[in-house]
Amino acid sequence: MTDQLNIENQGTGSEVAKLAQHYMYPELKSLDCHIQDFIHDSWIIDTPNDPEIYGLAAELMARAMQEAWVEVTKQVLIKDIPMPVKVLGGYHWGDIEAGSYTYKYEVA
Repeated sequence: MTDQLNIENQGTGSEVAKLAQHYMYPELKSLDCHIQDFIHDSWIIDTPNDPEIYGLAAELMARAMQEAWVEVTKQVLIKDIPMPVKVLGGYHWGDIEAGSYTYKYEVA
């Protein structure tokens, strides 16, 4: 029974991620940023080495996640669940996962 209840939740998260990627892709491309991979709940994006670009990319990723969340949750029973977003930037994914990052953008 637990698996049956969990499938809908996992599917919803996946739909949010795919829709967010659809929203962010054109703008990331215009910033010369490239989506390299998506693992579990993390995008790996290659960006120019420019702190201004980090900020723009982080803001657009957070906005895309929140927009996708609003759109997808129109189809679920509970409507007022918040979607906090945290975007971390660094040189290597392993370093970021270990807590060593050069950029942080968070929306509660």
